[in-house]
Amino acid sequence: MRIERTRTRGAFIRSVAAVAIAVGIVAAPGPAVAGTPNYAWQVYHATNDSRERHGVHRVERAFRMSDEAQRHSEQMARNHRLWHTSGPRQYGAHCYAWGENVGMTSGSVQELERAFMASADHRSHILDRGFHRVAVGAATHNGKLWVTVFFCT
Repeated sequence: MRIERTRTRGAFIRSVAAVAIAVGIVAAPGPAVAGTPNYAWQVYHATNDSRERHGVHRVERAFRMSDEAQRHSEQMARNHRLWHTSGPRQYGAHCYAWGENVGMTSGSVQELERAFMASADHRSHILDRGFHRVAVGAATHNGKLWVTVFFCT
């Protein structure tokens, strides 16, 4: 499993290198077909579940930005590599502060969320009280789940 994260405040951008996290392989997501789980919704709910467990308010889903997160996840899946965007501003979203978590797993959404929470940088995005909106995209390819999560204030 691999996860990456970036964060900006105003014009300042800070990037963090990829964090590799080893997780045992469980039932991997299959190819997208009718009846396939909506992984983006699962990630959205897992994010809010983590926030609630730590006494942080829920974040609302940013649907227009989620379309962009979805496209980014699909591009990462097609290219078989993780990378960050240059932020939601490139998609017309205006955020005072933003954060981005990207990850890939052969396991479940719950495993990916645990990996995010085990990483101080990713956890800081998930539990940041300043974030009020979140956009999520998820794509499967060759048994792997690719995820993009934008956090925005």
